Amino acid sequence: MSEWKTVKLGNVGSCIRGVSYKKDQLFEKQSDNTIILFRANNINNNQIIYRDTQNVAKEVVKNDQLLNKGDVIICMSSGSKHLLGKAAFFDFNSKKYTVGAFCSIFRIHENNILPEFIKYVFQSKKYFTAISKASTSTNINNLKKSDIENIEIHLPPLPIQKQIVSILEKTENLKQKRNETNKETQKIIQSLFYEMFGDPVKNEKGWDVKRLVEVLKEDKYIVGGPFGSNLKVVDYKEKGIPIMRLQNIQKRTFIDKNIIFISEKKAEELKYHSFQSGDIILAKLGDELGKSCIVPDKYSYGIVVGDVIRIRVPENTINKTYLLNVLNADFCAKLLGGQKTGTTRPRVNLSDIRNIPVSVPPLQLQEEFAKKVQLIESIQSKQQSSTEEINTLFDALMQKAFKGELVDA
Repeated sequence: MSEWKTVKLGNVGSCIRGVSYKKDQLFEKQSDNTIILFRANNINNNQIIYRDTQNVAKEVVKNDQLLNKGDVIICMSSGSKHLLGKAAFFDFNSKKYTVGAFCSIFRIHENNILPEFIKYVFQSKKYFTAISKASTSTNINNLKKSDIENIEIHLPPLPIQKQIVSILEKTENLKQKRNETNKETQKIIQSLFYEMFGDPVKNEKGWDVKRLVEVLKEDKYIVGGPFGSNLKVVDYKEKGIPIMRLQNIQKRTFIDKNIIFISEKKAEELKYHSFQSGDIILAKLGDELGKSCIVPDKYSYGIVVGDVIRIRVPENTINKTYLLNVLNADFCAKLLGGQKTGTTRPRVNLSDIRNIPVSVPPLQLQEEFAKKVQLIESIQSKQQSSTEEINTLFDALMQKAFKGELVDA
């Protein structure tokens, strides 16, 4: 590593704050007079999501705020600290994109660094450690330009950068192929649902349709989390009673990471908002409104936060697996999307969830569907093990890369 240098990101590039704009400077349709604007919700798993963008008047966008190929976009401000610093690489040769004021653009200005190398810097453990330190030093969920530019990195010569990028790209391609396979398996469940029960909107099979609260019989089976003032970050503990948050929910999949706890005393105060293993938890905030999963057995009791709804299925009402797939169906997301409030982060109300129309086929048919899903999920479980192995390999290679241990100097 004798030729490696320790530099600050600000020595090789700069952070450019995103565009501020007024409501009347946003437009529904793209035109020659608008620029496509990314927000923090367009950054997910180090990728840019090209849907749910906004169109802002070209006149409010400065030249240096237009994205260049090789730029990195960064979330600089968020209601949730765990989202601060999330980043994605812009690999598109176009001058029609920018970012909003809650984001920044990192742009390199030195010739001795590959944009693709910087891409992996923003995925590294060292980067996220620096972001964590910066965000815990304040009660405000904002990053400053200096928080990014003062991060130190080990910079190898260009030939070594190219070798590192080549190795990491190959492993990343493996990750992407595995993720695509996982998505295809999810589509099998969706196809099976439509094959057995038809389109829930058209209801061509003529099933009875009831509101969710009518299916489950009582309001108490569909409960939202506490108001934000009743559960604050200062209540969080390293051990105790678990709380379930948005980041623990994906469609049909529980994300067993970053579990936060509260004290038994606090949980007792909030017991009305409790969950137990086997309950469905549903996201009422964010870009995938209504996405839901089942709480696993290891979490026997806990509390849901304000942006999550807990659904408990009493016996002899509806099959839980069937209901979970109703809630995760495209029609449900579209329905809730039409009822959303808020512009920066869409949300729905508890009453919207209780009033979701649910087709109710015979319970025997629902249970037959659940058995088939169980077989498919056993395949998914094996795929998940493979996914975790690839992710572990990628993380290990990343650590070695930025320690100078991945390739010979």
